[in-house]
Amino acid sequence: MLGLEPDALADEALLVETGFALRRRGVEVKIVTGAVEQVPDQTLINAIAKAHQWLREIRQGTSMGAIGRRHGWTNSPIKQRVRLALLSPAITAAILEGRQPPELTLHKLLQTPIPLDWDRQVAVLGFTDVI
Repeated sequence: MLGLEPDALADEALLVETGFALRRRGVEVKIVTGAVEQVPDQTLINAIAKAHQWLREIRQGTSMGAIGRRHGWTNSPIKQRVRLALLSPAITAAILEGRQPPELTLHKLLQTPIPLDWDRQVAVLGFTDVI
């Protein structure tokens, strides 16, 4: 791109020294350095929105079985996902704004036992540096 032979570049020009952290996100490994770009995770947002919708339906008398059948699922994924409607408002706002920890995925969120206590949720889900 520069029109130069690779050997013509000084080694110092090819070296970047900075602090960084490796964050796992599913099967990916991200290198996090400097300011982290806030990018809303649409998968997380959609799952939380769906959980709120299902919780409303359950409160109105719709069974988890009926909701599951509508999606071609059993009760189990509905039970697992509807608890996302019980996330603290601060965590939900952080996810909507893209301020969730880089390693937080829907899979991790669904596999982690989420306490009802909002302060414990912050600690368990890794939001202590975010909220």
